[in-house]
Amino acid sequence: MANQVYIVPLRNDLDGVNMQVTDLRPNTSQHNLIYDGEGQTGYLKWSMDVPGTTVVDGDSFAGGSTFTKPITAVSADDTTGGGNDVSVAGVAEFGLEAYLRDRVHVNPGGNDDSMTPAEAALVATDIRAAAAAGTAITLAVVNASLNANLAGADNDLEGTNGTSFGTIEDILKILGGQVYRVRALSIISDNTDAWLGLTARQVIVDAQTPAQILSQGQFYAQGAFLSSGDPGFRNVRPILRSGYVNISNGTGVLAAYKAATFGWQNPNFAYNAADVTVLRPRATGISGTAVAATGVGAAFALYDHLGNAL
Repeated sequence: MANQVYIVPLRNDLDGVNMQVTDLRPNTSQHNLIYDGEGQTGYLKWSMDVPGTTVVDGDSFAGGSTFTKPITAVSADDTTGGGNDVSVAGVAEFGLEAYLRDRVHVNPGGNDDSMTPAEAALVATDIRAAAAAGTAITLAVVNASLNANLAGADNDLEGTNGTSFGTIEDILKILGGQVYRVRALSIISDNTDAWLGLTARQVIVDAQTPAQILSQGQFYAQGAFLSSGDPGFRNVRPILRSGYVNISNGTGVLAAYKAATFGWQNPNFAYNAADVTVLRPRATGISGTAVAATGVGAAFALYDHLGNAL
């Protein structure tokens, strides 16, 4: 959305902090549902999820991280019963790496590949590092990472040079706490691992007959964000760009949460390696670096819909 801003949590220890944004308008508890639109004040209740193992029940999120890492390699499969014709995600996977592999066409006009798990992890690491530094996550920045980490050239997120179909806003949604899922049997490429764009995938999915679905399984053309009622769904309040946001970001509540001097220690987390237990994980930042022993470090970063840091 062109007037939306994205609040990106930079730490995994923010749950239970009761961090509220109180200086935006309309106030959520006082707004008029007809005239004022979506309430803007409220708790920033989502911590960053540390990339790691995801526990699934079929295609449903059952526990662990909503940023599956590592994702698994695609494997050849058969949509019709007549022999392998596609390569698919073998299990449901979630988050940024899964999104990038699902959506990015590697070296269009050359190798025409899909991303390997290692390549997806490298690009995701670059994106998280930019968020940690509070720098831009624009299309130019992401495309530069794609071309630095993927084979060949002309790699781009949005499909200018091939049939990629990602967006910067999707990446910001994922970083902001919304959960993206690639189901098991989601088509990524053909049976030789040559990339298939969304249109080609949809043709294959639409061609499956009820009998083939029963015998071979339901295949999917793309992943999607979880919605209300799905296990693991996170209801992230949309924040719209306004003068109130600009003021809060400059001198108000958002500015305080973004500041490198922000300090907080959550009693459920450890801030020294010696204090880590099964029940008290290490407080960690979005780039994988441990939060300082003092608990000081920015809580959030703020981006416009183009990925410019605010």
